[in-house]
Amino acid sequence: MWPSGPSGRRREGSIRTAVPSLPTLWDPGPQLVTPDGFLCLPLLLDPQVARDLRCLSASPESATLPFSLQTSEAGEYVPALRLISLVTSYDRLWPREYQQAREAVCRELGLPVADDPVLEGWLATLVFEVLPHFVRLGPTPGRTRPGPDAVLDFLVRRLQIPPPYYERARQEAAPEELEGRLAILEAQAASLPPPPAGRVFGADLDRWLEKALRALIISRERQRVARRLALNRQQGEKPWLRRALLRYLRDQGGMEIDGFGFFPDGRSAGDYWVYRRTGEYLLQDYYGRLYLFPDCRVAVSTRERLRPVVWETYKHPFLRRHAPRQEICLPQEYQVPLTAGPREIIAALEAGLNALYYGYNPRRRNGYHSLDRHRGEQLVSFEDYRLSPEDPRVLSGRVEVKNRYL
Repeated sequence: MWPSGPSGRRREGSIRTAVPSLPTLWDPGPQLVTPDGFLCLPLLLDPQVARDLRCLSASPESATLPFSLQTSEAGEYVPALRLISLVTSYDRLWPREYQQAREAVCRELGLPVADDPVLEGWLATLVFEVLPHFVRLGPTPGRTRPGPDAVLDFLVRRLQIPPPYYERARQEAAPEELEGRLAILEAQAASLPPPPAGRVFGADLDRWLEKALRALIISRERQRVARRLALNRQQGEKPWLRRALLRYLRDQGGMEIDGFGFFPDGRSAGDYWVYRRTGEYLLQDYYGRLYLFPDCRVAVSTRERLRPVVWETYKHPFLRRHAPRQEICLPQEYQVPLTAGPREIIAALEAGLNALYYGYNPRRRNGYHSLDRHRGEQLVSFEDYRLSPEDPRVLSGRVEVKNRYL
């Protein structure tokens, strides 16, 4: 039954006017709401339910767990939804509509519609949590992974960020700017209004939902701005440096440093392809002959399940074809994570790299193909990768033989 059609005339200046797609969750007619804010829905009767009802005593006025039944001239009703919980979970149930409502409230109060999402999205995660695992930030390795401040200092030194990015970031992170926003939000702050009780029409519930959603948005914005203000005062120049760096990287469309990099996944806004380069490496076959594999990018996307692929047109015993964006054959013990996070991204990239480097066993000749043609004709041949023993890259040891186990 949800969402249903409009349940009342839209009021000028309301959230529903600003957000036409805001879901309406109830019919226009009368609804039953318990004194403690549970919306009741009609109970479909069958013989078993009827027998159970006859065994119940008179229902109390408030809904408790287990829910008690409410009697009406229209039939039996059961408390089904706590309306305050609906408001507090609105951003998870309808994220797009919640964001539109948030923007409408910010415009009403004369505040910036939204902070740049780049500051808290995948880009920040990749820069401050994934990059330190693959990129050496200092001259000597430490026992612990560098923190966000060390990453920020390193990237600011390495990247030539134009001055306008710093100037804009300083202005947006200025204490007086944030204090002004906080004062406006505190003046408008109010607790969530309790839902109306008894027989309530859908239009009245619409008006209550708008007021409660507005109060929730103002409360959350107030907390967010207060946290930012406290953090800025504590960290000095770090917040605006972080803002300038992330906005610069977003406008550049990603980056690459020391073989680690990322770029936008064009299929959805805010998602990225994350990769680590293999560099050149050698593999040996059953007879000890060496094959030089060129550099490639092992990549995963934050948009989908973390199955590592080789981005370039590439051939390898653990790839089915000679084509781009092929999934790497991984060992059975690798479990593809159901959700993506910094640890899962790191593990997926390492699994793909290890498979290319160390997965091919020349004694077993495992994989989709073998380096030497012991199976007759093969769809993918590696003859053009084979090096002579006198090749300078072999004699100098500059390129490592990855699968030499003995």
